[in-house]
Amino acid sequence: MPPSSTKKTRTKRPTPVSSGSCGTASCCAKSGSCTGSGCSSFSKLCGAPGSFMYEFVTRITITLLFVLLVYTLFFLGSTIRNSLKSYDSIGQEVLGQRTISLEAMGTAEVLPNIAETTMGIQSEAPTVAQAQEKNTRITNVLLRSLMEKGIAKDDIQTEQYTVYPVYDYTREEGRVLRGYEARQRVRIKIRDLDNTKHILALAGQVGVTSVGEISFTVDDTAVYLEEARTAALKNMVKKVKHIEESLGVKVQKVTDYEEFEYGNYPNPIFRTKAAGMEEFDAIGGSFPPTVEPGMSEVRLTVRATFSIQ
Repeated sequence: MPPSSTKKTRTKRPTPVSSGSCGTASCCAKSGSCTGSGCSSFSKLCGAPGSFMYEFVTRITITLLFVLLVYTLFFLGSTIRNSLKSYDSIGQEVLGQRTISLEAMGTAEVLPNIAETTMGIQSEAPTVAQAQEKNTRITNVLLRSLMEKGIAKDDIQTEQYTVYPVYDYTREEGRVLRGYEARQRVRIKIRDLDNTKHILALAGQVGVTSVGEISFTVDDTAVYLEEARTAALKNMVKKVKHIEESLGVKVQKVTDYEEFEYGNYPNPIFRTKAAGMEEFDAIGGSFPPTVEPGMSEVRLTVRATFSIQ
């Protein structure tokens, strides 16, 4: 009997591949599924690296991490902003805090060392040029005389200059041009008060047509303002003690503070009117007038808000 031919068949086993997501478990290269006791639940969900599910889960995870980072930065920024906002101003009272506002005034007496006044020149002529020339001639004489009396050039200031037509009115012709009038006014600062009366006497000597109000000031007001501030704060302390004793409260700290000059007048702060100098008629007024500066007073008011218990 002829020997029977036996054909041996080799069985091809599946080639295991290692899965980075399955630890000790193996993934079938053909099916791509994980088997084995070591396979984690996340690995079953995400599949093998390179698969659609793996890429999808990875992108979702990165997106969530990015959103979390943005939210964290926003939260930190808001916290810092709110912290800084509470300190954006000094002296603002806290909302809902019990407070009380008090006001006190202090004064300081001052002996003025500067006098100020104005002198005006008014000239009329048939033409503009003639009116200006006449006015300029008188003004130049005034300026020269002032400097001869010791007034510095920087202490003389022109504060007004105008030229306008002048008319006569008649029943027959109505308005008739008579000529032109030029007006100029200069402000003079007198640093030597003993010289004040001699400066005012120049008005009648050089042809000045008007002398304005005279006022007395001081150059450096800081020293007197500090003195008035000290007096005002002392008065404020007395008021605080009186409030504590009368109302039975405890004043703690200042939450708001401000100060202002009495009446909020512009400079000069110190002003004293010389008697009879509201308007000085220069015609025939060349005699030296008597001028006394007297004492002036600077006032400072302080206002403070306190937190109380």
